[in-house]
Amino acid sequence: MTITADISSLPPSSVRPAYTTESPDILIVDDAPANLHLLSRMLMAQGYRVRLAASGEEALAAVQAALPDLILLDVHMPRMDGYQTCERLKGDERTRHVPVIFISALDQTEDKAKAFVVGGVDYVTKPIQIEEVLARLQTHLSLRDLREELNRADAELVGWRTEQARLKDELQAAQAEIKTLCSLLPVCASCQDLRDERSYWRQVQVYVQEHAQALVPYTMCAQCAEDAPGGNGGNGGTVGNGGTVGNGGTSGKSGTAGDGG
Repeated sequence: MTITADISSLPPSSVRPAYTTESPDILIVDDAPANLHLLSRMLMAQGYRVRLAASGEEALAAVQAALPDLILLDVHMPRMDGYQTCERLKGDERTRHVPVIFISALDQTEDKAKAFVVGGVDYVTKPIQIEEVLARLQTHLSLRDLREELNRADAELVGWRTEQARLKDELQAAQAEIKTLCSLLPVCASCQDLRDERSYWRQVQVYVQEHAQALVPYTMCAQCAEDAPGGNGGNGGTVGNGGTVGNGGTSGKSGTAGDGG
């Protein structure tokens, strides 16, 4: 059936929604040249890019060459009708997400139902109303954009969760290493120094600084401040007995405590 419409009733292109990229690419599939001509003029007047196909076979070839943003598909065509064409499109992983709007003179409920069963997103009956076609087309292009945005957000969320899982694994491995380290390095019950893997007694902060490759800020607790020379109280003594602490050095103690060494 040939589409009849008054192109003079087209709204100005300025009312078409603004898209973030170049104008959407619409593939029109119809075996009637007059229909292709009218629909293409209608859409180009609104700023859309248009490609034409006169059969289902041509439509499949056109889609493989370049994915359109949306397909307007006639139902009644020789050899491969619109339903079969849509089934082929939806059966291909590369093309299954392209929205398909059927345009047909068939207005029975079963015809419309079949269009949705095979994967169509909408159904327009002939003779068409130009404003209706434009409104439906713009709606499904907007829905397509929202789906793509949602897919991108989902992908980012998956990436974030993967990174979180990786960091959690690293943290658990570090905690396990710390537990192992604590079980292997005895700590003096009196001065809190630890005996390293070479049996040297070391200050904990020096050992941590060497093995963590990080600087340990030194400060003084309130009790040590009181016990230090010039403090407010305590015995005026100093920590240690004159020994030195350095990389690979010892704490200067002449004996050991608490480990029978």
